[in-house]
Amino acid sequence: MFPQSMDDYRAFAKWDIDQSQSVDFEEFLAIQPKEYMYKYGREEMKKWFDAIDLNGNGEIDFNEFRTMRKRDLGIVDEPAPAPAPPPKRAPTADDYREFAKWDTDQSQAIEFEEFLGMQSQEICWQYSKEHIRSWFDAADADGDGVLNFNEFFALIGPNQRYVCGPTGCEFK
Repeated sequence: MFPQSMDDYRAFAKWDIDQSQSVDFEEFLAIQPKEYMYKYGREEMKKWFDAIDLNGNGEIDFNEFRTMRKRDLGIVDEPAPAPAPPPKRAPTADDYREFAKWDTDQSQAIEFEEFLGMQSQEICWQYSKEHIRSWFDAADADGDGVLNFNEFFALIGPNQRYVCGPTGCEFK
C-alpha cells in the first residue's frame, strides 16, 4: 500500500469496530461525535452513510471508505479496479498456532520486538527498524502498542498474504 493507503487502513480500522472488514450503519453512528446525532439526527446521518455506501449493500467496505477519504481530501486519480474482497472465514486452529509462534512470551499479544524478531533476515537487512515499526503501527488498529489476535488475523487473515515493500506493506 502507498503511505496514504496505510493512513486510510488505520482510519478504516477505527470505524470497523467489530473487525468484520465492513462498517454497518450502527458502527458508523458509533464513531460519529455525539453532537452530530443531536444536530443532524439519525435520518440525516443515514443519508451520509448511504452517500459513502456506493454499492448500496448497507455496509461500507474499505474501497468505499477510501473513495470517500480521497474525495474529502481532494485527491483525484484514476482508481484501480477494486480487488475482490477476501472470503470471510472464521479463524482456524492453524491461525491460533501461528499467533502463538509470534507471541513468544505467551502474553496473548505481540509486542513490536516479537514482531521484529519474526521478520525474515532479508526484510531486516532491507528495511530499517523504523520502517518495520511503521508496518507494525499500521496493523495495530486500536493503537495500544501491541497486536492482539484479531489485529494479527486481519494482518495474515482470511486468505491474505501480507507483503512488505519499499512503500509499505500490502495484502496480496
